[in-house]
Amino acid sequence: MDEQHQRVWAWCDGTLRVCDLDGQPISSSTPTPAPGGGEAALVVHPDDGTLWLAVHKDLLHLDPQGSLLSASALGDQAVALALDADRGILWVATSKGVAAVDAINGAAVFAPDLGAKPDVADIAVDSKSGEVWVALKKELRRYSATGLLLFVGAFHQAGRVAIS
Repeated sequence: MDEQHQRVWAWCDGTLRVCDLDGQPISSSTPTPAPGGGEAALVVHPDDGTLWLAVHKDLLHLDPQGSLLSASALGDQAVALALDADRGILWVATSKGVAAVDAINGAAVFAPDLGAKPDVADIAVDSKSGEVWVALKKELRRYSATGLLLFVGAFHQAGRVAIS
């Protein structure tokens, strides 16, 4: 959801749809290059209304009208996105890793060491501290905003993670 521009973004069957807060369609488009199908992760930057879309093995950055600003290939299947707008970091999770990228231009900043064969399920960022929580299939980890490992907890079938 883009509160600043009063829009809701949705990825449906390979099409990016934009609606107003009453659910009325504003626009519909297929980004070029067209990413592969499958589940998608979306996050809107609150400062400029741009959208980050991770789908299949692609990361797209779109302007508030849905036009492509940049595209980059991810090494593996996209799993989740989390935005730390205060620090300008977009956290990108794929099935095999997590990376911090610049939230404006998409340039890689760093990637925390998740160990061998991490099997990432989800990520969430604490906007106050900048810490990122990473749900792996059998562990929950917390990293500092600079990628330092702060916590590891064993979990059976860890799935999604959220911060309140």
